[in-house]
Amino acid sequence: MKTKSILLGAALLLIGAATLKYTVFSRYNNLEAFFDTFETAEQIAREHGDAETGFYKQWFEAHKDENGEIPSGLLQEWLNADKMNQAKSLTSAIGTVENLKSPTVQQGGRTRSILIDETDDNKVWAGCVSGGLFRSVDMGDSWQPVNDANTSLGVTCLAQNPLNTQQIFYGTGEWRGASGPSGDGVWRSDDGGVTFSQIPSSAAITDMNFCNKIKHSKTEVNTLFVGTSNGLYRTTNDGITWQKVQAGNVSGLLTFDDGSVLVTNVGGTVYRSITGALNTFTRLGATQFPSGNAIGLVCLENCRNYPNIVYAWFTNQDYNGDAHNALFKSRNNGLTWQKITCSPTVGSGYQSYNGVIGVAPTDTNQVFIAAVTAATSYDGGSSWDLTTEYGHADNHVVAYFASEPTWFLLGNDGGIYKTSWDGAYTLTNSNVNYITFQFYAGDYGRWGKWAVGGTQDNGTWRYRSTNNTPVTKIGGADGGYSFISRQDSTLAYYSFQEGDIFRITTLTNNATSGAVNITPPYRSTETTDFINEFQVNPADGKQLYVRTSQGVWRTTNKGTAWTRLNDTTNNIGSIASLAVTAEADPTVYLFGRNTFIALPNAATAAPYTTHTNSYLKMPALVRADAPGEITIDPQDNTTIYYGYTTYSSQPRAWKITNANSATPTWTNISGNLPSKLPVYQLVRDPQEVNTLYAATDFGLYFTYDGGATWSKETRVPNVPIFNLKIRADGALFAFTHGRGIWYLRIDYTATENTTSSLKLTAFPNPTTQNITLQYQSLTLSGNNQIDIFNAAGQKVLSKKPDAISETVLEVQNFPAGTYFARLQTKDGSVTKKFVVFH
Repeated sequence: MKTKSILLGAALLLIGAATLKYTVFSRYNNLEAFFDTFETAEQIAREHGDAETGFYKQWFEAHKDENGEIPSGLLQEWLNADKMNQAKSLTSAIGTVENLKSPTVQQGGRTRSILIDETDDNKVWAGCVSGGLFRSVDMGDSWQPVNDANTSLGVTCLAQNPLNTQQIFYGTGEWRGASGPSGDGVWRSDDGGVTFSQIPSSAAITDMNFCNKIKHSKTEVNTLFVGTSNGLYRTTNDGITWQKVQAGNVSGLLTFDDGSVLVTNVGGTVYRSITGALNTFTRLGATQFPSGNAIGLVCLENCRNYPNIVYAWFTNQDYNGDAHNALFKSRNNGLTWQKITCSPTVGSGYQSYNGVIGVAPTDTNQVFIAAVTAATSYDGGSSWDLTTEYGHADNHVVAYFASEPTWFLLGNDGGIYKTSWDGAYTLTNSNVNYITFQFYAGDYGRWGKWAVGGTQDNGTWRYRSTNNTPVTKIGGADGGYSFISRQDSTLAYYSFQEGDIFRITTLTNNATSGAVNITPPYRSTETTDFINEFQVNPADGKQLYVRTSQGVWRTTNKGTAWTRLNDTTNNIGSIASLAVTAEADPTVYLFGRNTFIALPNAATAAPYTTHTNSYLKMPALVRADAPGEITIDPQDNTTIYYGYTTYSSQPRAWKITNANSATPTWTNISGNLPSKLPVYQLVRDPQEVNTLYAATDFGLYFTYDGGATWSKETRVPNVPIFNLKIRADGALFAFTHGRGIWYLRIDYTATENTTSSLKLTAFPNPTTQNITLQYQSLTLSGNNQIDIFNAAGQKVLSKKPDAISETVLEVQNFPAGTYFARLQTKDGSVTKKFVVFH
């Protein structure tokens, strides 16, 4: 998600993902003007489009609406649409639904919030920024998800009511590094964190789409403070109403036993109020504290046993230095401050993406700070231990245990780690079942649960069907697109951010070493997206095609040599996605805003000096929208499926037939999908011509009638799914951005709506000509009936059984698709699903 640099000796090494690299203050002469006219992340991304802003800029450009903004309130609209569709939703034919994990390798994703119950150290909650809320009952040693069906899984901050510990709150929406829908306000639990419901009034406040900090009053049972990216909000009536009490992009927030409140903002401003009410906040240290465009987050923390002792860490905005990092200490709840020595080697908070400060609960002189790396002081900042272990770069949150005051939990881009202040407790990975990887894309192997995929800031991982090293990391940094050869399971390709591509020939070995960098030579004249798509010809694992700002590069020998598919005199821009037909000499389809191009004979053709852009054949209402990844029909190389990721009320799911001709035909297959729901990818079932699956910003959808009617697969969380792959045997792999890889098996002989002990089988299934229905012996004189329904629920055939144990139906004239045979007798009814294809 962001680009970062850390010290390796004297060199700077890119190891992570890029965040937003731009200066937010340059338009303003002073900080007060900045905070009066605070810019949203969307505005910054748009205004600084020439800067390297990492994946967020790429995501934003692919999603912004016609006004150039990210609209609010969409999550609730999508949930309402799902509820309306429930009455006519079909039961999924997917049998197995499994969130892939490893018994030996535990790794989590970006975590900005952790809460340890004030009354019981065993109970812990943690929030992944796009994967939802998790709960532990064993001090973080293992986890279970809490809110998979809620609207927003973007959990960014947590708090507990100290005056009513059964009340727990979490805020949603990530201001920096976001790569999913904006948040949906504040959620509250009244049963000790077992279940949560939305505070409706918070969802109505646009600013609460991006909640940075949340704290409960220590003196008033119904008072809660929420720090957003555009101001501090306060409720004094348990969320019935809210008031914005202070401006600014909140980066630090503390409440005290005397009712006072301390709040800091991005850029270096610090405010204090004795009550937290409107017009009571006073700015502190205007001439003492550093400020300006060099300062990012201002992190706050106080000591639990001595809460009047407060530390404020002013982090550096820059990518490659700590010159502006500064640390201050207060001994009186923030009234006055003293500057103390700050560790010089914790890495910058680059563009307010990361940074956290911790204070030991029983010792005010033990201070922990972390951004890219971490350091600990045992003497109040006079000296620093630079060997502090932290588990993963990009640190965001700490939480303390009461029964073991030397232990604490640390949340970062690698999930959750348990460690101690004094070093006596060895750093421990605490990600068991905390499956929160943010995958960008991936691919399946030829059998079982084999898969590879690239993740935000956690590299590229190999999954396989074995108990011997089932999950292995094969690449670092931000992993992107990756593929396994269909012809040679030892051969795979994966990528880093900014378009670097690697080849590995030992994928089936326990050790996955020996990767070779095969990046095309496009660095000097062409640019790539942060997560840059490349595709491998399914019919030939040696052919790769990579898009850039000016066209497509190709290799036919596994990356040993590259050439341009389009000549340098024929640059092709605005390519958002490409697809390769499964042929020895394939057609490459290129798609983008106002762009649709088919280039045949891609493996052998001389570089194209001209091309035909068929975008004018595209429906005008979607030409300017950003397409998701395109996929090719498994039985017809001239048919394409794709979705749009732009937030728009126009249809988001489409099918193109005759795609390689001069007259391609576009068909809207959006059906009843929720309005404005981004569709990242559509894949067609390899056996059922009218069955498709849709990867969206709100989970997984399926259709059995070619897109007229869509239903939700409710066993998969409401998580963004960036990439889908379906294998010929009916194995569906969903690469989610927040909940890891989901492995689903389609049951082509699924029985639906059984209401009795009757048994019914159907074969051959799928079929092209006849279908034989077999059942136990019937009395033909009885009231028996066989009805055939299509996927839309329409009856297409009705008849009496032919014999006491089987009936043969001619279905060669049925349109290809999914059907349901229902046998009804005096004893009840039984239904069997079957598929017709031609």
